[in-house]
Amino acid sequence: MSIAFLMLGLYFFQQMRLKNRSSDLFGILLCITLAAAANLTLVIPGLIVYGLILLHLFLQASTETRKKSALQFLISLLAIIPFYFLIEVSFAFKERGAFYYGSDMGFYEVTVQTLSRYFIGTYNNSIAIALTLLSVLLFGILTVNFIRSRNRFRFLLSPSGIYAFLFTSLILSIFALYFVLGINFPEDRVAIHLYPLFILGLGYTFKSIIQHPFPNMKWAGIIFFLFPVLFLFHLHPKSSVFSTQERTSPVIFNYIQSQPDHFKFPHTVGGYKTQEFCWYYLNSRNGGNEGKIHTNYHIALDADFQIVRDGKMEDSALFNYYTPVLNDPFTELTLFERKSRLEPELLDETNAVPTPGVVDFEFHNILETTIAEHRNKTMYIGAEMTLNAAPSPFIAWLAITINDAEGTSLYSDYIPLDWLRKNWKGENNNVCHGILIHDIPPEAETLKFYLWNIEQKDYSIPNGKCYLYELKRDFPNRYN
Repeated sequence: MSIAFLMLGLYFFQQMRLKNRSSDLFGILLCITLAAAANLTLVIPGLIVYGLILLHLFLQASTETRKKSALQFLISLLAIIPFYFLIEVSFAFKERGAFYYGSDMGFYEVTVQTLSRYFIGTYNNSIAIALTLLSVLLFGILTVNFIRSRNRFRFLLSPSGIYAFLFTSLILSIFALYFVLGINFPEDRVAIHLYPLFILGLGYTFKSIIQHPFPNMKWAGIIFFLFPVLFLFHLHPKSSVFSTQERTSPVIFNYIQSQPDHFKFPHTVGGYKTQEFCWYYLNSRNGGNEGKIHTNYHIALDADFQIVRDGKMEDSALFNYYTPVLNDPFTELTLFERKSRLEPELLDETNAVPTPGVVDFEFHNILETTIAEHRNKTMYIGAEMTLNAAPSPFIAWLAITINDAEGTSLYSDYIPLDWLRKNWKGENNNVCHGILIHDIPPEAETLKFYLWNIEQKDYSIPNGKCYLYELKRDFPNRYN
């Protein structure tokens, strides 16, 4: 849907460039806003298009009446308001760790490879070299045409300029976001908008070449049929382009929920990061009493259950400690249950630090303790406490941070309370959740267990207790 809105917005842009109608201006502003709202990745291309709109209006100001120019500038200025909120939401999501999709392995390893596999069906060094050469050629011809053009800015707004400019600008923005803000290189559907811009940029660039100076090269345009043909060739009506394994199976969730408790706190479950949203959705729909899904070091050997993608069981050691108990063919996921659960040994039971009445503190430590004597061990920390929060939902995390002697964070994890339950109205011990710590880092000194009140709203913690357990490993240390 987001790509459809983006493409429709670019259509309106070309209509506005040719006819300068206010209705086309409204159309493009509406479409790029809806595209960005549907997919926050498109905030960057939306802002670039917004800048090009202002450039067009500035160039047209001398040929239009003052009333029409003023109206168009006013419409454009009002359109920045929803974009401002989308940018605010983007930064909020980044702070909460929601922009986990993608990887920092590298632009070619993540972005180029996943897009190539989706649209061409394969990827290798030859494809990477070809795509690089085409992109360099695209940028080179764009630069030459821009320099040689009599009216450079009008050329930039033309089809021969805008798509190549958008594509190259977005490639540069990916690197800027990675190196400046630490945002992962995008993969598959997050970067899918690069594909139509790449094809449009190449197509219009090729058109400018065959018009001048190589009119006899029209036959070479047949190469553009290669991309859609290969894309259609590897499609199948019974399969999804994107992985169904990113969902958490309701059947698997119901099985875990139905199992008897052997511990004060909920079952520990290992799974993939991409399954978090569905897991918490199912959890919230069922009262929010199940625990978090533990994604660090997955597939590990310490949780009570492991959710594993079919065909991704690369480590046969899993079968030494787990038994497959349920397979969901619709999500291609298998649930493994531990043959013998790790025995928890209670090391410390401490009163949680209460708040001084109702507060709006952003951070509140409920426990801070030394952890050095437990280095290289598997631990579990849990909180059983009463939480009374005024807002609904209460946007907050129950989080841990493990620091070294210098105060540098070595490990962190969290439970998003607002994803578990909408209301926290002070029922006695309404919070009973914890975090599995697979391995205490060898340089660890202190552990902080705290509540992060992200939006700094009123809440109180009148009472509670914190529990620290060691889970006795029955497997070799795999974490060092």
